[in-house]
Amino acid sequence: MNRGKKIACFALAGLAFLFAAFQYNDPDPWIWIALYGAAGVSLMLGGAQVHARWLAWTVAVAGLAFAAWCSPGVWQYLTNEDGQTLANAMSKEHPYIEETREFGGAMIAASMALFAAWCSPGKPPGP
Repeated sequence: MNRGKKIACFALAGLAFLFAAFQYNDPDPWIWIALYGAAGVSLMLGGAQVHARWLAWTVAVAGLAFAAWCSPGVWQYLTNEDGQTLANAMSKEHPYIEETREFGGAMIAASMALFAAWCSPGKPPGP
């Protein structure tokens, strides 16, 4: 692995762990701490050239599945005409705001995990 890719893996891992730390004030923190934390671990393992591509793919699939689950809220946000933006506060009247934010977070975690899969070695060491 070239030096730039290794640096990118470790830098993104740090960012993923930072994102995980910021989730403590979220209404559903453990989902996000687990998702960003697992993405961070997969990036660290990819940067260290440890064969853990399975972890990266698992995190990517989980992130994409969560994004798909949130996608109706994204569609509602994109088609709303009530003037609400993502910067508005979360409310029961406009649940699609939080769902759209969660969609973005899930896509970020999935993208990080896909990068980790790309960085990870392809085959485990042989006997």
